[in-house]
This record gives sequence, structure tokens and C-alpha cells, in this order.
Amino acid sequence: MTLGYRLKHLAPGLTTRSALEKFSAVQMIDVRIPTSDRRELALTRYTQPEPDLKLLLERLKLALPAQPPPKITAAQGLLGYLRVVQTSGGHSPENQCVILALPLESAKSG
Repeated sequence: MTLGYRLKHLAPGLTTRSALEKFSAVQMIDVRIPTSDRRELALTRYTQPEPDLKLLLERLKLALPAQPPPKITAAQGLLGYLRVVQTSGGHSPENQCVILALPLESAKSG
């Protein structure tokens, strides 16, 4: 069964090309975060679909796979580390964090 056939019955008026354009908005990204013990936290994630794509997925009876679990690996050639610093403002949702990328020399001294 083709995508065009399914669209004709489940989402009339939506062309195959426009459906594929909607699907292309979902992106897979790799986030790699060095840890203070010189390992690396690897998170492979996909972006959450917009509401119109969620509706299309529901109509087509399709579901995105679950987000994969994080992996911790030995880092190769680690140049620095990250430190997350919370800005002032207590625990309100408006708080923002600053991520600092520091060279390893700073990690050893502080």
C-alpha cells in the first residue's frame, strides 16, 4: 500500500509530496556532552513533531519510535568540559542556565 493511497482515504486533499515535506521537518540529532571524568554522554534525539504532523501521524496510524537511551562512552581527544551555571532568580521556570565550555587546564585547577 502506497503513501498516496493511504492519504487519499485518510487525509483527502493532502498530496504525497506535501506529506513528505511535513515528515522532513522531524530531524535526528546527536548531542555529545563531555563529562568531568573525561567520558562522553551521547544522546541521539529526534525533534518532536509539530501539531499538524502529529495529527497526520495519528490519521495514518503511524508512531515515531521511542527516544533511544543515552550512552556513555570514553571520549576521544577531549578538548574541554562543560559546566552548567544557573543564573539568579530562584527556582522559577523563567530561570536560564549558562553552559560554559572550559579547557581541561581549567578543569584541573577548579
